[in-house]
Amino acid sequence: MSSPQKESQYKKLDKKIDDTKNQLDKKIDDTRDHLDKKIDTLDKKIDDTRTQLDKKIEDTRDQLDKKIDGVIELTNQMVRKEEFNKLVKVVFNIEKDVNDLKENSATKEDVRTILGAIDAFTGRVEIFDRKVITHDERLNNIDTKMEDHEKRIHQIETTNRHNLY
Repeated sequence: MSSPQKESQYKKLDKKIDDTKNQLDKKIDDTRDHLDKKIDTLDKKIDDTRTQLDKKIEDTRDQLDKKIDGVIELTNQMVRKEEFNKLVKVVFNIEKDVNDLKENSATKEDVRTILGAIDAFTGRVEIFDRKVITHDERLNNIDTKMEDHEKRIHQIETTNRHNLY
């Protein structure tokens, strides 16, 4: 094979390597964009959930304050058994509201679970980034070795031609 043909093949290989590198870079960028969007969505959902929980807690506190005020008022006015029974019903309703609040509120463990999932996902992205850097370095090393091999082959061919004549 003549030198121009080899150069042509090397150029084709270089182009394939560049194309592969460009494709990998695009996939990495697309993956990062996708992950950023998912993280933004998770952040928004967490913020929305916190806002909703804060509102529910505040509403429940207001309701509890009103009910407690009502209980105090009923206690102060209580003279008959019927009024006492009303008070008991209010206390049961407050207890039910508190239990509902406990069941529907996110716990610290829930938030830890979400943050743990985000941390795990971030770790996977960082591992992927490290692998990409390693592959890029390997490709660069292959380019250097190919150039060195090409020089050696050229020297051998030149030496063989001189020895033949």
